[in-house]
Amino acid sequence: MKSGALFSHRARRAANENAAVSRGAAAVSAFARGGEGAAALAIGGDAPRVAPIPMRPRITFPRLILAAALLWLAGCATTPESRIGRNPEAFAKLTPAQQALVKAGEVAVGFDEEMVRLAVGEPNRKWIRTDASGSGEVWSYTTWGDAGGPPYPGWYRGFYGPMPGYYPDYRERHEREYLRVVFKGGKVTAVESETR
Repeated sequence: MKSGALFSHRARRAANENAAVSRGAAAVSAFARGGEGAAALAIGGDAPRVAPIPMRPRITFPRLILAAALLWLAGCATTPESRIGRNPEAFAKLTPAQQALVKAGEVAVGFDEEMVRLAVGEPNRKWIRTDASGSGEVWSYTTWGDAGGPPYPGWYRGFYGPMPGYYPDYRERHEREYLRVVFKGGKVTAVESETR
């Protein structure tokens, strides 16, 4: 091969490589702006016949756990305002004094079941109470609290699933009743609440 031909071959090859790099950069830029079809046209090819698949947001395990926890909390934690918002007709029927009690989350003698549900929500337990004056229904509202005592580490199996977990500072917990509402004839006849 003659030196002139060698030079022109190298020059042609370098020019082709530069053109390919330029087309590649143009394709990347076009893809960023307009998708696969624009990128294929920038390279010099035909546009793809299949529409590009849109990117879906990644659902990771922590995001899934966070979403589930938020939904659970939203369903569990009801306030008088949220209960009133779900049943505004029942709230509108109340007297102004009764409305103030319901908004404060308090129950009074003479309330009916619907009014108690507006004020404090659904009971955790219901009992039938029978005494000399007849039968009535008792609604019990409970919460969970520490039983006291020092924390202790260990492996525990329980509410959170079938697999045991290690808790470095597990505290024994117990259920505590903080409100009891007694009904007779569909009306509240007694309210017992915890004092501290």
